Amino acid sequence: MQEFAKKEAHESADEFASDKAAIAQNKIITEVKNTMQVAKRYLRSGIDTIGTKTQLQTIERDYNTAIDGVFVNGGTAQTFRNLTATSKILTELLNKAQGRKLRLDTHQQ
Repeated sequence: MQEFAKKEAHESADEFASDKAAIAQNKIITEVKNTMQVAKRYLRSGIDTIGTKTQLQTIERDYNTAIDGVFVNGGTAQTFRNLTATSKILTELLNKAQGRKLRLDTHQQ
């Protein structure tokens, strides 16, 4: 009888250990699935880094064009019209750059 009890206790301990391992495996599999779903969502909503680089290059080129004649080759006195146009161009370029930065920051978070 004692031998039977020892055998049953040993089998019970083995079953408990295997159940515990199965629970741990299921938990890991669930975590992996959740991580995969998050990764897929991240990749689907991916940010266009090439587009960002191109837009920044365009902004820089437009900036250099806008400041030419005002800051770089300033020569004679500037007209109010030239300064106003340059100011509006620079404001628009700043808005574009800030908009792109906001999208990048949101994507990074």
